[in-house]
Order: sequence, then structure tokens, then C-alpha cells
Amino acid sequence: MNDWKAQQMARAAAAKALQAANPHLVPVGDQRGKNDSLNAAAKNIRIELARAFPGIKFSVKSRRFSGGDAIDVRWTDGPMGKQVDEILDRYVSGTFDAMTDCAGVVRSAWTDAFGDARFVSGVRENSDKAIASAIRTVVAKYGEAAAVATVEGYRKGSYWNVFPGGGEWSGANCLGSLIGRELQRRTWALTKAAPASSTIVDEVAA
Repeated sequence: MNDWKAQQMARAAAAKALQAANPHLVPVGDQRGKNDSLNAAAKNIRIELARAFPGIKFSVKSRRFSGGDAIDVRWTDGPMGKQVDEILDRYVSGTFDAMTDCAGVVRSAWTDAFGDARFVSGVRENSDKAIASAIRTVVAKYGEAAAVATVEGYRKGSYWNVFPGGGEWSGANCLGSLIGRELQRRTWALTKAAPASSTIVDEVAA
């Protein structure tokens, strides 16, 4: 048996083990083949996010296009992007090598078991309430110099030339950036700590 065939058999066995260890997820090809890899991935992302972040409403949309497919995830407030990415990254199969300017596809036992998309992205949006809270924190730190900030002004990007911290001009020090960083560093309105949503056994990548 050659190495390639042995790797494929090992990956297939690992995929079956993953499916057995995660009965709450939808296997690829289940329901008379209706769950192709993209559809299964979108369903499983919804399941995992609902389990990990109860009370947060996520929009999970899949799309197909020439040369690939994608899943776009959006939500308001709640967990930070890096927390959600821990789930989303399991379903990404597309790769890009900046050195050679070449795109590729990487398969794994997890994507064989539960689906994938070439591109999977997540975007957290901010509610007015969250922005107002971040503004109050910045104002408490910088005082009157930051008190001009409003939710509407932040959304319009009006504070690129306001520098409450003083010093030399820098986009990183403008009022808009200060508010943005405060938003990014917080988790909002999580009902409880996120539980472990899936069991992962050893995977054999292609």
C-alpha cells in the first residue's frame, strides 16, 4: 500500500471517529446526500455557535461562486472575533501562499466529517449600547478632550482628527481608534462562559 492511500484510509477512519465523538453535529452526506460539504459546514457552524454562545444571535449564510464557496457569519456584540474564529477555523479549506501568490485547498478529517468552505469569515457588529459604553470608558480615561464623542459620530468616522491623549499625530491615537479598541477588547452580553462545544480527536490532514 502506498503512502497516499494509507493517508487517505487513516483520514477516513479519523473522520468516522470524529462523527462518533460528536453526535450533535451533522455528518457530510447525511439525509440522503442533501448535506453536501458546504451545507453541512453551515449547519454545524450554527450548532456550534449556539452551544458555545447561548443567547447570541448569529447570521450564518453560505454562498457558491465560480472557483469556490464561502460561509459568512455575522453577529452583534457578544463574543470577540477570535473567540468565534476558534470554531470557524475548523471549517476553512482554502489556503493562500503569499510568497508564490497561489491558492490551494487543504482537507482534514474534520472537514471530511462535518463539511467545509473555501472561505469562512466572521464579523462582529456593534450595537449603539455597546458603542455608548465604550465611549463612557474612553471619556472616563481622557476627560473633556474625549467628551465630544457620540455614537452617531463614531459610526460616521468623525473622530480621525481628534486626539484626546495629546502628543504627535497618529491614527492609532485618534478618538475613533481609542473607542474602537475599547470595543474590540470586550465581550458583551454573554449569558455564561462558553462550554466546550465539540470533542476533537486526532486528525490526519491530507
